[in-house]
Amino acid sequence: MRKFKDFVSTALGEWWSGVLDACAIHRTFKYFKESRAVLVKTGRCFVCNGFIFLGSMALVHLCVLPCTKWLLAKWIKFSSDLWEPPINSSDMQGTLEDYESRRLQAIVAGFEPLLLQFYNWLWLYPYYVLSYVVNCSWYNDIAHHGFQVEKKVNAVLTGKPVPSVRRRTVGQLVGEELYRVVLFMVFMVQVMFISKLPLMLGDIAYLLMLSWLYAYYCFDYKVCSTNRSTHYAFNGLSSATSRKPSLCIQRPSLCFPADVFAVRFK
Repeated sequence: MRKFKDFVSTALGEWWSGVLDACAIHRTFKYFKESRAVLVKTGRCFVCNGFIFLGSMALVHLCVLPCTKWLLAKWIKFSSDLWEPPINSSDMQGTLEDYESRRLQAIVAGFEPLLLQFYNWLWLYPYYVLSYVVNCSWYNDIAHHGFQVEKKVNAVLTGKPVPSVRRRTVGQLVGEELYRVVLFMVFMVQVMFISKLPLMLGDIAYLLMLSWLYAYYCFDYKVCSTNRSTHYAFNGLSSATSRKPSLCIQRPSLCFPADVFAVRFK
């Protein structure tokens, strides 16, 4: 029982340390100062993911959909008034207006999902795939240049020569990203099942496992930038997700997009 308490205490301490570490955004400023490439690539990631991607979603839900509903309602009401003859009876007029109002609400409610599907398939999904491919290259460049900055700083402090940084080919990048996708899909399936546990146990396990997954996603860039084989990181996630998914608690990064993760690795 004492060992279990020590394990829980250590795990929670590491988790909280990771939260504080993830909130220390000021630590990224030295990379922006020392490397213009890191600053430019990070800015592009924020523009691509935050301004364009999220901005388009906000534009559709806050502007396009309300305006379309309003125009559709006006057009339906205009066409009804144009083709239907006037009714003299006030009772019949009130009944007809109620019917037209319900019909209008039904038409507008049925049109909204159709418009969203057009938006998703013609813009959101293609842009997501394209941005994913582009972001993978940008994240790798951020990690590569950030790792060079870190090594240069350490070399100045220690007086040792700057070690080489492994530069991957396009084929290696594609292979690693495909492996990540499959690996993360397996992990997310496990997370989905564990999140169904009762009494808030599922929610707690869900938070901890996703924290660990994001921490791995950050650390993976450092492994791939060194001369070590990437199987060190991949095997660590594979064994953890297949054997002890409930114990996968490392330093988490909860709050920020992956381009910040790429800069923040140590």
